[in-house]
Amino acid sequence: MISTPLTGTPVIDLFDCSADMGTTAELPAAMYTARVAITNATMSQAFSTSLAQPIDLSDATNKPLAASFVTDGGYFQLAWKLVKMSDPATEVPCSAVSDMSRIKVLASNPDPSLSASTSFPCDGGSTVTSAFIAGTYTVTISALTNLFANKGSAPALTGQVVTAPDGLTDLGTVTIPISGL
Repeated sequence: MISTPLTGTPVIDLFDCSADMGTTAELPAAMYTARVAITNATMSQAFSTSLAQPIDLSDATNKPLAASFVTDGGYFQLAWKLVKMSDPATEVPCSAVSDMSRIKVLASNPDPSLSASTSFPCDGGSTVTSAFIAGTYTVTISALTNLFANKGSAPALTGQVVTAPDGLTDLGTVTIPISGL
C-alpha cells in the first residue's frame, strides 16, 4: 500500500498478497491519499493499482481502506459544470435548477452488452464512474431531475477508450447546457 500525505514523502508498506489484508505501520496524524498496488516481489512490475482514496487520519484514529481491482476494464473520470442554455457563458449551480438531482453518464459501445450507465449527485461536481469493460465508448453526460427528466446533455464524447486492468480515462470538464435557463 502506498500512503501519500498531502505534503511530504510517500509511505510504502508491503503485504503478502495471499493474506488478502494488511495493517500499515503507524502513520502520523494527517490527511493522506492512499492506493494499493499489486506488484511482483521486487516491485519492478505492477499488475494493477487501485484508485487513489482520501484517508483522514488527522484525528489519530485507525481507518479502514478497502481497495478493489478490475482486471478486464477501468473507469471514466470527469467533472461537470452547468450553464444556461440561453447564455452558455453563464455558469449555474445545481441548486439553481428546479428538481436537479443527478448527473447521468451513459457509455455506449457497439456491443450492447458492454453499454452501461451510472449516475451521481449533481452537487458533487466531479467523480470517477463505476467500472466499464475495456473497449471504446461514446459517452453522453446528462443532467436529470428527481423524476429522471433530462434537463440537458453535453455533446457526446466519441472514441473514449477504457483500458484494463484498472485504466482511468479522464474525460475532463464537461459543460452541460440546461434547458429552461
